[in-house]
Amino acid sequence: MGRDQKEALSLIRRGTNKCNCSHYLDALLSFAEATKLDPNNAEAWHGMGIALAHLGQCYKALTMFDKAIELNPKYADAWHGKGAPLHDLDRYDDALAAYDRAIEIDP
Repeated sequence: MGRDQKEALSLIRRGTNKCNCSHYLDALLSFAEATKLDPNNAEAWHGMGIALAHLGQCYKALTMFDKAIELNPKYADAWHGKGAPLHDLDRYDDALAAYDRAIEIDP
C-alpha cells in the first residue's frame, strides 16, 4: 500500500468519525480529499454519498453511491446507502431495488 492510499484511509476514518458526530460538511471534505488521493477507493466515494445525503443533496449523493458501486459492485453498504436518497426522491421502487441488492450481497 502506497503513501497516498494510507493517507486516504486515514482521511476515511476521520470522515467516518465526523459523520458519527453529525459533522457532515467536515466529513464530506475528508472523504473528498481521500478520493483525490485514492480515486479507486469505493469506501471514500460511499462516505461522500453518506455525507451528501445527510446534507440533503440527494442527487449528488446518488452520484457518489453509483461511483462506489462502479468500483465495487458487491459493496453492500453502497447499495444500502443508495436506497435512502432514492427514497427521499420518492423513487420507491428504485430504493427497494437498491435495498434488495444490498441484502442479496450481505444477508
